[in-house]
Amino acid sequence: MARDDALAPHEQTVLRAGDTVSVLAPATVLPRLAVLFQAPGPAPAWEQVTHDFLISGDAFLRDLAALYGERALTAAEYPLTLADAMQAAFVSPPVEGDSVVIAGLHLTAARMEGPRIVQVGLLLPRTEGATGMRRWGVWRKRQS
Repeated sequence: MARDDALAPHEQTVLRAGDTVSVLAPATVLPRLAVLFQAPGPAPAWEQVTHDFLISGDAFLRDLAALYGERALTAAEYPLTLADAMQAAFVSPPVEGDSVVIAGLHLTAARMEGPRIVQVGLLLPRTEGATGMRRWGVWRKRQS
């Protein structure tokens, strides 16, 4: 455990907000650790939100890319589900919270069951309007 950029002796330490904790554990205990370290708090700031809505990992990447993508999918990407496309994009096995950008889609592994991504978060891009108010970007599929 680190506090104020220094390691603290673990046998005398009580965790508090702002502490950094590093846990080495098998992937099977990840759900329990997530519950242990999750605490209710204020809503995150606009810039801290990891996704705007959730989609099944079994949904097709092509369907989401047709609505929100910034580029055409490759032939290899076209038949993939969101989960399969994300698995292929990561260099190591993902864990909940890992993010990747595919075809301009900002995707987060929101829920996993073992090694499988079952729920994906999509983060829409943010823009700032003339009033200074932040809003979601508006995308329209380009007509060729």
